[in-house]
Amino acid sequence: MMRKLFIIGCFLWLYSIGFSQQFGTILVTDYDDVTASVEGVSVYLGDELLGTTDHLGSFHLPRKVKGKLTLSRTGYQSQEVRFKSRKDASIDVYLQIVQQLYDQQRAETEKLIYATCAPEDVAATYPQNKQDEVMTTAMNDYFESYMRYPKRAVANKEQGTVQALLLIEADGTISCVQLVKRVSFELDKEAFRLLTMMPSWNPARQNGTPIASSYLINLPFSLPK
Repeated sequence: MMRKLFIIGCFLWLYSIGFSQQFGTILVTDYDDVTASVEGVSVYLGDELLGTTDHLGSFHLPRKVKGKLTLSRTGYQSQEVRFKSRKDASIDVYLQIVQQLYDQQRAETEKLIYATCAPEDVAATYPQNKQDEVMTTAMNDYFESYMRYPKRAVANKEQGTVQALLLIEADGTISCVQLVKRVSFELDKEAFRLLTMMPSWNPARQNGTPIASSYLINLPFSLPK
């Protein structure tokens, strides 16, 4: 009996999902972090609340709609989008946080990414690391796969090359990322994120023994075409 009820429940759930998708879906993402879905966004048609986005930032229209929808959530700027229901219709919406909150987050982030972590005499403690061709190719593949061009940088037409000094310990881990050539806050932040997320390196060696080293790396940013 319980198994039968479970099967019926699953069927009704799948049916409701399929039925709601006939009217379209809205996907809401954070403007400054395209990997972050925004949950709890209220979706209005005029003064009527249609519902809110789930933990995946997704909202399935409960009925057929045509016109202007308003998306609203505390801490974010409200946004209006035009939507016309049809089967499998989908729209991506990127919500920006309110300016005051953005300024606060930016101030905190600047302290982190522009901090000085390398000693004054780097060469004395961290001789230069020379990566082989295989490692260089792996780094380029990593940046190409994981780089997310910031939407604010695209809107402001920002591009250029960020240069950073890396301190690599004897076990291959990166202990310091210090930006020595900046482009803009948004691109600097993305460069810092990529570099601090990098997997371990091949450490430099002296007489066959792994040693700490430094590496000057360039990250070019070109506006998407």
